[in-house]
Amino acid sequence: MTAPTQTGTGTRTVALFVLGMPRSGTSALTRVLSLCGATLPAELSFANRDNPRGSWEPRAAIELNEAILYRHGSHWMDPTLRLQEQGAFDADDKAASVAEIRAFLSALPAAPLVVIKDPIITVLSGLWFEAARLCGLDVAAAIAVRHPHEVFSSNNRLNNASPELTGAAWMKYSLLAERHTRGLPRVVVDYANLLDDWRREIKRISAALAIDLSARDEGAVEAFLTPELRHERHGGSVTELFDTDWMSTVYGALSAAARDEPWDDVALDRVFEAYRSEAYTPSRHGFRTAFEDFSEHFKGMRLRSTADADAQKFAREHLLLLAELERNPQDARLVVSLADGYFDWGDFASARKWYARRAEMGGPDQEVYYAKYRVADSMAELGEPWPDVQDAYLRAWAFRPTRAEALFALAQHYRVEGRYQLGYLFAQRAAQIPLPEEDTLFVQTHVYTWAAIDEQAICASWICKHAETITLCRTLLARPDIPEDQRQRIAVNRDVSVPAMVEASSSYPDVLVGSLAAGPRGAEVTVSLVAWQPDHAATEQTLNSFLNCCTDVSQIGRFVVFDAGLSSQDRARLQERYRFVEFVDCGPAAQLGHIREQIGGRFWLHLGQGWRFFAPDNFVTRLTAVLEAEPQVFQVGINFADAVKTTGACAAEQSVRRAPGAGQYVLSDVVAGGPAMFDTTRLDRAGGMAGIDPDRIAELGQRAAAVGQRTATLDEVLCIASTAARWWRGRDRTKRGEDS
Repeated sequence: MTAPTQTGTGTRTVALFVLGMPRSGTSALTRVLSLCGATLPAELSFANRDNPRGSWEPRAAIELNEAILYRHGSHWMDPTLRLQEQGAFDADDKAASVAEIRAFLSALPAAPLVVIKDPIITVLSGLWFEAARLCGLDVAAAIAVRHPHEVFSSNNRLNNASPELTGAAWMKYSLLAERHTRGLPRVVVDYANLLDDWRREIKRISAALAIDLSARDEGAVEAFLTPELRHERHGGSVTELFDTDWMSTVYGALSAAARDEPWDDVALDRVFEAYRSEAYTPSRHGFRTAFEDFSEHFKGMRLRSTADADAQKFAREHLLLLAELERNPQDARLVVSLADGYFDWGDFASARKWYARRAEMGGPDQEVYYAKYRVADSMAELGEPWPDVQDAYLRAWAFRPTRAEALFALAQHYRVEGRYQLGYLFAQRAAQIPLPEEDTLFVQTHVYTWAAIDEQAICASWICKHAETITLCRTLLARPDIPEDQRQRIAVNRDVSVPAMVEASSSYPDVLVGSLAAGPRGAEVTVSLVAWQPDHAATEQTLNSFLNCCTDVSQIGRFVVFDAGLSSQDRARLQERYRFVEFVDCGPAAQLGHIREQIGGRFWLHLGQGWRFFAPDNFVTRLTAVLEAEPQVFQVGINFADAVKTTGACAAEQSVRRAPGAGQYVLSDVVAGGPAMFDTTRLDRAGGMAGIDPDRIAELGQRAAAVGQRTATLDEVLCIASTAARWWRGRDRTKRGEDS
């Protein structure tokens, strides 16, 4: 954090610039600042469907910034650093740009503190800061930071950019925001912290910048900062996209700054220089992907402003279309092209008029449906009364009920508005509509394949349909066509419902228990767990949750509880409640070698101690199918990465394998310490478990590797440890990926 050096003089206006990557919480931060005493510029951009509560950006600043980018062949998603290099602006061009910005700043309201936000200022901050000083303004900065995966999900949802391009842009904006504000009064604000306690953050900002901020109307701030503002959630670690530590280093430094903790600007300098090198000559695969995606998708993208050159191009194209329509007024293709052009340019009133004309022309049903649907889209963008917009969407769907896009749009609207029951109903109906085989025009395939189900899952979570949420999210995660950034977001949403499902699955399954019987020592499938005196209740939780979640429990021939020190009363209680379970004394050490001696069949599913299952699955079928499909695998763990708690993650699609009956799984070289199934024949071939104690389980992995055997896990987390399982304590946690 840089100490205040300019602000708070009492005689000069402070220009507080809000910097950061788009979708990092810049809009929310700007609005809260304005509600706590900062003055906004005049003529702000309108709210829209992507930012329904407003972006709080002055339209003139948007036009200025995008005109500057356009003149230099750049774009706000440009991953290069061309405009930041020496000589990017010649003297005349720089003077002209600074003069344009000075004209805007000179017209700011007369106020002690003015907050200015347009994310593009982050990449043009040198021009803006120079212009502000020439106007006699004190310059300060508030840098918005947000978990990069939340930013990726939000940006990709709107721009359809690759994760690599969004990741490169995120690093560029984050590095430039920090680098260009050194020596200035500045503060870093984490979006999650702002939503969690805005009063605390306002006090931080006031102290860091030596300015006076206080809410004039706390109710207005509370009404604005509702949980619905945070559409994406990711609490896990940063997944690197470029085979480096760059993203985690940048996020770690800015997060530390947002907590008022020391942070390493030397590390940021290292990342910046490495990024600059890649920006010149991309050598890493991720950067090449980012640059290719930018070249393909964004080079011709329209700007948010009406920069002269683009406006002239747009006008020329539409004059040609209008002239052609005058000659051929019944050409439906030309009408749609004209409407699409207006919509893409942002002239939604004209788009609505021409889409309505196309709908009135009749013709093929799918074309008429598209026109009706886009009429509704245009009305939504124009901010027309919602009942009228909803009616337009429903008319489109009623015209062609085999299409789901209109229902999906309604579901999204109600989810964003926090009316989750209605969002759920529309999403559920949309998800029931299969991909139309007869329609080939204007079909949004992702709506049918996964996006409608995703909306249903999100809304189901909010209305406490937790079992359905987990089922839907797991269905989505099993698909190979889910974009990777969306896959991780869906995993996070799934885990929100886990606590409720853990409790629900722990109830005593009396009917099922009554149907089970003890099995022989040589049963093909044996399930074992360990019970000991201090935590006998955990044994019941493990048994109950496993029985409730294992949907193919009939394939299990024998259940064994290894008694590591139960009291006689506790053991008698367990024997009475679970009469199908065999109890074997093993002593307090509960060594795996001793347990292995009691297993006679081929497949041994060991549940360890203190685990609670929450997701229904054919565990026996899946685990045995993996062992059948992978002859070199001797153990299959139930939890991905051998996790002991939910991690908001799942296996990346490129690492996933599939086999009949097995679902998705990944190969590993680490022996799982949590619930896992062994092929006892292969286990014995690896030297068995003789001499293996809880603190030396890694030895088993070494033995297995020596004979060419491996391990595997399923692709997600399906159970959690309520009490650490004794037989894996003491393992090297760095191999497990746990927190120290």
